[in-house]
Amino acid sequence: MSTPAPGTLAWFEVATDDPGTAEKFYGSLFDWSFESSGSLTSGGLDYRNITASGAPQPMGGLFATKGELPNHAVFYI
Repeated sequence: MSTPAPGTLAWFEVATDDPGTAEKFYGSLFDWSFESSGSLTSGGLDYRNITASGAPQPMGGLFATKGELPNHAVFYI
C-alpha cells in the first residue's frame, strides 16, 4: 500500500444502519466496488472495503451500525 501525500485523504469510513442501500447508492454514484473484509471483531462487525473504479487498492470502508451508533462518516487526513 502506498503512503498518501501529507494533507491528502488517506482513508474514509461510512457508518450506516442500511449498508445494502448505501452500497447501491454510492456504487452507482461513484462507480465504487465493495468487498467484505469479514467479521473484524468478536461482535461481528460487517465491514466492507471500498475501491474506486481502476484503483489498485481500497480507499475506504463502509460498515453496519446495526442501529447501535448514529449514521456518520469519518475522513482520515
